This record gives sequence, C-alpha cells and structure tokens, in this order.
Amino acid sequence: MANVACFDQPAVVPPDDCPSEDVALGSSPGAGLGNGQLTQRSTPADKITLFRSLFRGREDVYPRRFASRKTGLAGYAPACANEWIRGVCEKPRIKCAECPNRRFLPVTDQVIRQHLSGHDEFGREFVIGVYPLLLDETCFLLAVDLDGNTWEKDAGAFLETCRRLALPVALERSRSGKGGHIWIFFAEAISATVARNFGSHLLTETMENRPEIGLSSYDRLFPNQDTMPKGGFGNLIALPLQKGPREAGNTVFLDEQFRPLFDQWTFLSSVQKVPRSQVEALARPGDLLSLHSTSGESPNVIRAAQAAQARGIPVVAFLGKGGGQLKALADVALVVPSDDTARIQELHLAIEHLICDIVEDRLKG
Repeated sequence: MANVACFDQPAVVPPDDCPSEDVALGSSPGAGLGNGQLTQRSTPADKITLFRSLFRGREDVYPRRFASRKTGLAGYAPACANEWIRGVCEKPRIKCAECPNRRFLPVTDQVIRQHLSGHDEFGREFVIGVYPLLLDETCFLLAVDLDGNTWEKDAGAFLETCRRLALPVALERSRSGKGGHIWIFFAEAISATVARNFGSHLLTETMENRPEIGLSSYDRLFPNQDTMPKGGFGNLIALPLQKGPREAGNTVFLDEQFRPLFDQWTFLSSVQKVPRSQVEALARPGDLLSLHSTSGESPNVIRAAQAAQARGIPVVAFLGKGGGQLKALADVALVVPSDDTARIQELHLAIEHLICDIVEDRLKG
C-alpha cells in the first residue's frame, strides 16, 4: 500500500522540544537515508530542490502574502521589484494589473528558503503561494481545496477513492487549521483542462461511493481555470510548510488520522508523481467532460473537447463572450452573456456549486 496514498510514513506527532527550524531547513552533516529519501536533517539545498520539484507552477512570478496594518486583512499579491518605489509604483491609485511599471520577481532557491524559514532578508514575515496554471495552460499539480466543519470527513472519503484507484496523494492541513488541501503531483505538465476533469472525476467517484458524506466542504480545484485569464495569472494556492502556522500544526502534511507526520521531508520524498497515462486512463465512456473557457477559443480546451468526442464522452462547456468555437463542440453550452472575464468566472463557479447541490440532493434520494 506504500504507493496508494503515500501514508506509509510514521504517524508520530513531533515532540514539543523538536525545533521547528529543524523541520524546515535545519540539517546535520551527512544526514539522510542514503537511498534518495530526505529527512528533516537533510541539507537545505536538498530540501529546496525537492520542494520545487513538487510544488511547480509559474516560475516567472509568485504571489506573496501581505497583511494590512490598518485593517489586519490579509491577502496575496504578485511580488514586484518596483513595489512602493516612489515615482514608479502608484498603488493604490493604479492597480497592479494595470501598472505599466510591473517588474515581477521570479521563483528562486532563495525565495523558497525564505518561505520555509518564514522571513525575508529584512526579518519580515515571508509566505508565498504558487500560480499553478502555466502560460501554455498546462499544470504540474492539482489540489483539492476543502474548507468547513466537515473537511476531515470529506477528505477521508476522497482519500478512500484515491486508494481504490492506486493514486498517490498528499494531505495538508491549511493555514487556518479549519480546512485542508489534497495535492496530486504529475510526472509531466498536462493540460489544465485534463487535470481539472481528472479532479472532477475523483470528486464524482467519491460522491457516488459515499453519498452520505455530501462533500459540503469542497470549495474548488487548483488550477481553478482551464484557460489563462486575460491580463491575469489564474487563482493562486498558498504553499505548505509555512513557519508560523507550522508551529501550530498547520500547513503540514498529515496521516490518515489527521496527525502531523513526524518527518515532513521523508514523507514528501516518498510521494510519487502521477503519469499522464494514469490521468487519461480514467476518462472513459459514461463520463462527462466539464470545460471552462471565458472566450471559447483556447486551443487546449478545443483539443480536449475533440478528444472527448472521439471517446464518446459528452462535453459540458462553461463559456462567456458568445461561446466561441467551443460552443459548437459542446453537447451542452452554458454561456454567460458578458465580456467581463472576472464576472464570467464568478458565475461559472456559482453554477458549479448549484449543480453540486442538485447532484448531492439526488444521491441522497
């Protein structure tokens, strides 16, 4: 069962005197298992290499967490070399998306080191996320976001599905401690459309096998879009192993009893990536392909629709701006009558949640 859901590591909570820095970047000379696996005492360089190999997204830009001193509200914004430089940055008068002086900072080993250690070179809190949707509308990972009181039950049901399908996954408790992320890593970049359909298939299988669960805590998939929004990056997801929350047992990976795994690095180095063939093998007659495109003109999405038709899989397309070419390829086309990308995506998400509610009610009978 070692490759089924990647929960074969010792399910032992770290002792109170275990330094959090050791869990993140501390090391001992020559430490390691000697077989390619890491431990919490492996070198920082090895840990950073492993971390970057799993949590891959856009590398030309990353989102950094901020918190308002006035309101306390927190959020993420693209890290920019020109931020708050007088005469160059004109926030908040000009939004970042409209600024002609944007100079985004790339993901580097030093950026990951600062995230894992919890502070930047000036001693300020440093937490980042990742934009999983790449410029060519592919992705290296898929994450299921669960939030709410039932997230542990829902996560358990989802993990049952993954075990049955021999699918390796990693379960992380979120920053708030009131939700979780289930991560799936791909051996190569695959179409975001295919990845999201793969995730939808797993959610549907879970609901069919455990209709009493309901998956009420399910929020969304990351990537959250099939296509790159014009002028945007797609939705971000916060990266795990954040130093502050980690000390409270959050943003860490868990065993099946929802206890933090003793050695996070040994666990992560055991996680296997899912090959493209396994993702595509789950698409079969009787399934349904759900596609999202604000324009209906994305080449990747159009190819996915054509491939689904060749396999006899019905296509439901969530569209906007008239529907584009995809409208004619879909068996059912839901077109939001708007040219506003953000509004189209908001309505797509609302429609998806309504559909989930309807399916849940019918499964419960």
